[in-house]
Amino acid sequence: SIFRAELFAIEQALKFITTDAHTQYTIYSDSLCCINKLSSINLTNLDPVLAPIADALQSLAMQKSESL
Repeated sequence: SIFRAELFAIEQALKFITTDAHTQYTIYSDSLCCINKLSSINLTNLDPVLAPIADALQSLAMQKSESL
């Protein structure tokens, strides 16, 4: 589905960010459905489709806290 393709693209962008040396990024999406879904991630009842993105976000947060 287009929704899953959009989420996959966001996941790939986050994975790229974890390996790149820059410190600021912007990920653009025209998928309001994805943006709404991501803005309301519930880690206690996580949608399996969002799990890889949640993992990537946690990884980025850990990298940021380690670099402080």
